[in-house]
Amino acid sequence: MSSIEILLIVTAIVLTIEAVVMEMDIFLESKDSRPSEISNIGNYLNAYRRQNMKHIEKYDTTFDKFAMLYENQLQTIQMQNDLLRDHMQQTEDELDLLELISDMNKLCVSKYRNYIPVISVAVEGITTCITKAKERLNTALATPKQIRDNLQAYYKSTFESNIRNCNKTKNDSSLFCITQEVTNSRGFTNNNKHKFDTEMDVALFQANAQVKTASDCSFQIYYNCTTATAEVKSNIGRCLQILGSERNSSSEFALKSESSSCDNIQAVTANAFDFSTISVPNSLYRSNRTVNCLLLKVV
Repeated sequence: MSSIEILLIVTAIVLTIEAVVMEMDIFLESKDSRPSEISNIGNYLNAYRRQNMKHIEKYDTTFDKFAMLYENQLQTIQMQNDLLRDHMQQTEDELDLLELISDMNKLCVSKYRNYIPVISVAVEGITTCITKAKERLNTALATPKQIRDNLQAYYKSTFESNIRNCNKTKNDSSLFCITQEVTNSRGFTNNNKHKFDTEMDVALFQANAQVKTASDCSFQIYYNCTTATAEVKSNIGRCLQILGSERNSSSEFALKSESSSCDNIQAVTANAFDFSTISVPNSLYRSNRTVNCLLLKVV
C-alpha cells in the first residue's frame, strides 16, 4: 500500500470522526436550546407586559392631571364664595353696631335689614354651582375611562388568551405566533391611544364649558348679593338723613313754640313715625276740644 493510499485512509478516518463530533455538538445544542428559547420568550413577553402596564398607568396619570386642573379652576370659584361670605358677615356686624347708637338708627336698620340676602343661602347657592360642575366632570371623563378600561381588558383577556393558544402550537410556529400576537396588540394599543387622545380633547372642551357655567352661576349670586347689600346700606343712610333733618326741624319748631307758650304738647316716639305715609298719631282725633296750637315733641 502506497503512502498516498495510507494518507487518504487516515484523512477519511479523521473526517469521519470530525463529522460524528459535529453531529453530537449539534444534537447537544439543539437539546439545550429549547429551555433557553423558552426562557427568552418568557422574558420577551414579561417585558412587553410591563410596557402594557405603563400604558395603563399613563392613562391614569392623565386622568389625575386633568382632575387636578379642573379642581384648581373650581377652587377660584370657591375663593369667590369665601369672599362673599366675609363681605356679608362684615355688613351684618356693621349693622349690629349701627343700630345700637340710637333709636333712630335702630329704626332705619330694622326697616331695611331684612332685604339683605341670608348669608347661608348665598353661600350654599355658590356651593351648589361648584358641586354640579364637579358632578359633570365624571360625565366628561366617562368615554375616555371606558377606552382605558377596554385596553386593560384586552391586555388581561384577549392578549393573554391568544398567547396561551400560541404556546399550544408546535415549536416552529409558536414563536411566530407569539410575535404576531404582540404585533397585533401594539396595533390595538395605537388605535386605542388615538381614540383616547381624541376623547380627552372633547372632555377638556366640556370641562372648560362646565367651569364657565359654574363661574357664571357663582358670579350671578355674588352680584345679586353685593348689589342688595349696597342698596340696603344706601337706604339706611338715606333714612338716617331724613330722620335727622326732621328731628332738627322739630327741635327748631319746639323752640319757637315754647317761646310762644303753646300748652298743647304731644310727645311722639321716633318709632311711631311711618315713613310710607305723611300722617302721625294725633291725640286730638275725635276730640271735642278746640286748641290754638299743637306741639309735637319727638322723644
